Amino acid sequence: MSDLAQSIPGLLGPGFKLLDAASTDGWRFWERRTLNSHRAVIYWRPRERSLSAEQIGEGVRAAVRAKLRKSWWRGLAFGVVLDLAELPDAADGMVDHVDTRNNSRGVWQWTIAGVSQLKLALGVHTWMAVSTTEIYRLLLFNLAENEGWSVGDFKKEKDKLMSFLTKAGGVGDSADYQPLSGEEG
Repeated sequence: MSDLAQSIPGLLGPGFKLLDAASTDGWRFWERRTLNSHRAVIYWRPRERSLSAEQIGEGVRAAVRAKLRKSWWRGLAFGVVLDLAELPDAADGMVDHVDTRNNSRGVWQWTIAGVSQLKLALGVHTWMAVSTTEIYRLLLFNLAENEGWSVGDFKKEKDKLMSFLTKAGGVGDSADYQPLSGEEG
């Protein structure tokens, strides 16, 4: 098991349970369900050596549909840890899959794409600090400080609608996620 996979269980906090410990298909799903909340952390080590950002997005969304049952009263939000053989040619395309607001397919809150051979991890987080932000930060911190990885942390900015709504609602920037490295995308 890679550094990426090994670091996840110990950083999740109370209530997260591994769904299928016997899985051999490269996927791991940890989830926490409460009466009104459904959170998941997903690990994927694709069999393919090289995938495009689009193929990664499609693969994750298909796996979420197949493994995690969404309920209308309990919003699903998740983060994804990718254990890749190499980064996609257009790695910046992975930003497109992180959601900036709710949607019916589940809210993709963040992605950490790591290449174990290079000890390199790139993280992309939605514009707002969310319920799984602490897990994201702990995973990146653990890779950088305890495993010796080079880590980049980036924020996906609000779309125009969310910019307008947060400004009109007087929310300001108090709820914004602040990247560890100060980078915004």
